[in-house]
Amino acid sequence: MQIDFHPVTTADADLVWQYTRNADRRNCDLSFVNLFAWQTLYRTQVGQCHKMLVFRFLADGHPAYMMPIGQGNLQKAVQALKEDAQHTGHPFLMLGVCQEFLHDIQNILGPDIHINPNRDHADYLYLRTTLATLTGKKLQPKRNHINRFHTQYPDYQYEELTPADIPQCLNLARQWVAERPDGGNEHSVKEEQKAIQRTLTNYSRLPLRGGLIRCNNQIAAFTYGAPICHDTFDICVEKADTRYTGAYAVINREFVRRLPQQFIYINREEDLGLPGLRKAKLSYQPHTILMKYSVWIPTDDKTPTPREIKRQTHTLWQKCFDDTPQFTDLYFTHKYTPDRNTYIIRHNNVVSALQRLPYNINFCNTPTPVAYISGVCTHPDLRNLGLATQLIKTAHRQIYHTNLTTFALLIPAHNNLQKFYTQTGYHFFTPPQTPPPHNTQQPHNTTYTTYRTTQPTPLNNWTTYINRQLTHIPNSMLQTTDDIHMVCADLFLSGGCAVQAHNPTLSTIQGLLFAVPAEKSMTVIECFADTQQIARQMRQTALHTLNLPPDTPTVKQQNTVGVRVINATNALKTYTHTHPHTTLNLHIQNDTDIPQNNGYYTCRNGQCTHTQAPEAPNNYTKINIEQLPTLLFTDGNPYLSMMNN
Repeated sequence: MQIDFHPVTTADADLVWQYTRNADRRNCDLSFVNLFAWQTLYRTQVGQCHKMLVFRFLADGHPAYMMPIGQGNLQKAVQALKEDAQHTGHPFLMLGVCQEFLHDIQNILGPDIHINPNRDHADYLYLRTTLATLTGKKLQPKRNHINRFHTQYPDYQYEELTPADIPQCLNLARQWVAERPDGGNEHSVKEEQKAIQRTLTNYSRLPLRGGLIRCNNQIAAFTYGAPICHDTFDICVEKADTRYTGAYAVINREFVRRLPQQFIYINREEDLGLPGLRKAKLSYQPHTILMKYSVWIPTDDKTPTPREIKRQTHTLWQKCFDDTPQFTDLYFTHKYTPDRNTYIIRHNNVVSALQRLPYNINFCNTPTPVAYISGVCTHPDLRNLGLATQLIKTAHRQIYHTNLTTFALLIPAHNNLQKFYTQTGYHFFTPPQTPPPHNTQQPHNTTYTTYRTTQPTPLNNWTTYINRQLTHIPNSMLQTTDDIHMVCADLFLSGGCAVQAHNPTLSTIQGLLFAVPAEKSMTVIECFADTQQIARQMRQTALHTLNLPPDTPTVKQQNTVGVRVINATNALKTYTHTHPHTTLNLHIQNDTDIPQNNGYYTCRNGQCTHTQAPEAPNNYTKINIEQLPTLLFTDGNPYLSMMNN
């Protein structure tokens, strides 16, 4: 069964609560606020199958699943998740499985699965009455903290958190990070800040309840949480100004005191293996430490390690391409990461591979995530066996399932490869004519600087200038500073140069040109200039730098671009939003790589809907996935210039 996953949004709150309310599942992973708040990090998606609610997310770049929840057929739901994992090209992995479900999972998946406890992600469950009263000898230190706080701040006030308090709470959260001894630079701290921001800015749309402590008109502490099920409440976030000694203990008790009595248990989430956090959570005398387990289906024990896969992919690249060792090393240092690599292993060796490089394209004047397909290669001894087709199809599923990306793009090494890629859903566009500089004023006080071996600084100024120029070209690939660094390094290895036109008085860039020598000509990889005169002067400067005669012909590099729609819904929604007067009724069919794209799409008045069974299917135009780009790229053909092709 194909599961129709979609990203978690605020509109899914009722759907999730419908399944979790009476499920007696108390782990914090099922708190809807957590599902929504951390969606940008974990790319959490929700779906339904066999009358059960299922979730898919990313764990260190690897697709993973939660235990299905509901009263439906658990065995069929787990099998559907297993099949979904196979479609993504990754081993099956389920995280956060509680003890009571391990026996069921073993019966469904068989005795050979691997099960590991994860103490660092165990949840701390407390009785609400314990936290509200803090009675007993073991909790005397907590009462002492609160008494000292009462003595020092007798006029403190507890208030329910309202939207008006959100700006101050966000300031306190940022202050908490700034005052950490390490400056708050840890990845997990930054991601938590994003989660807090995402939650509080959507406060009124979430099933959220919060409280705060105010001292002298300043917020000393705040907290918020949400129900997990009918009898368990999750404390998602608790932050305090450390200048107010005892503020944590006070906000903890005051908030819990005011929760409805239906909540017997309070989940204060995991300690993440942090010694200080573990000590603090244990000091509140938990009722239960809710252990959670990871479950996965092991692959062949002979499967190479990620480091070995990288080494083998590197070796395969060298065997298949004519690139210099220096360029190959550069690529595998700056562009290759394990989570971007799609590969096929035969007899313990990588025999076919490609990389899915993340970029943004200026699609419909909207920065849109795309995957640039790079380095497609198969071992020469194993070609014409269908491995490359299998590789591309797997990559498409991985992009759809793990990156929420709208398009895949590529530049074929040879024109005769276009037929092959067309069979996997790509449509090819001829290079667009880029507009010449529109400014006709004569430049003043312009200096020209060339670079042949040394990276320019600061590169981020180049990135800003290039992307500003690219925004004037419809459907152009945007660049990052790391991309420009890679372009320059590749350029220098090829014997080329970069030329900068600069106004020192205004400290502004007026033009950039990237060029390499070719047989009896000079190839201009890219040229952006404020005026035509600056463009001409940069070309002459590049010719001189490369020791080429002034009359040497210059040829602008033109890349034929293949576009494959990965997420038809995202693509059509973006297009329809920016073309509100366009009406489309499309029946997309025969996408075997990504079946989720198949179905009926109605686009009108800036809105797009996708259904599987419309009332009048005859009113829809049938279209295959490789034909869809011709409808979407009406503003101009895609423009990719500075790519490692």
